[in-house]
Amino acid sequence: MLNYDTIVKENFIEEMVNFLDNNPDAGMITPKIKIYDDKDIIWNAGAYLDFRSAIVIGNRGYLEYDPNNKKYNKIEEIGFAPGTAMFVRKAAIERAGLIDEIFLMYHEDPDWNLRVQKKGFKSYYVPTTTVYHDIPRIFDSNKTTFKQYFFTRNSQILVWKHAKIMDILIFYYIFTIMNGAVILINLLSGNVNSLIIKLKSIWQGFRVGVKRRTNRSCAKYLLRDYKYSQKIQKF
Repeated sequence: MLNYDTIVKENFIEEMVNFLDNNPDAGMITPKIKIYDDKDIIWNAGAYLDFRSAIVIGNRGYLEYDPNNKKYNKIEEIGFAPGTAMFVRKAAIERAGLIDEIFLMYHEDPDWNLRVQKKGFKSYYVPTTTVYHDIPRIFDSNKTTFKQYFFTRNSQILVWKHAKIMDILIFYYIFTIMNGAVILINLLSGNVNSLIIKLKSIWQGFRVGVKRRTNRSCAKYLLRDYKYSQKIQKF
């Protein structure tokens, strides 16, 4: 799996395939990822998970200065391989299945990694090659609102699918404080559209997450959220 906005080194495929061939326990792997416009800056050096935070996922080494490529140069097991640049073993897909479409976008990659890990494989960071991510620098309020909706929604779904009960409780304690502050700011500023989007993302994430944890169908929510995502982009 490779984002359309990435540029790879000539040895990318060879290095990734060699690692998979020599490490049968590896289900998913990712290289070092740097920013294309500033190749001294790290974008991702292996992603991590923290169910006891409201953000849940993060990029290790994010925006760290690495001009001589000396940071994060050790091959190691990680929380998950990000979908920006990911190699997946065929056997891992056969056992764990494909990406869960309920996410639509964002958080689908950690979910996939976790499902693969539950089938006995590991996720590895392999910095023997580098991928450059061409990140847009232009601020677009519509895209930001769109992203915030799915981050709020999907972080909950991910937690409900994979976290222990105590972790879920701690997550929602912090999640409520953070999102309560956002809701209050929207109320005081009269930003009705943002308020509605935030409330809907919280509700959708909660009910879809509960249904996913109890193995109930979420098909009707998938179409609704897809249509709603098109509406958000018009705000």
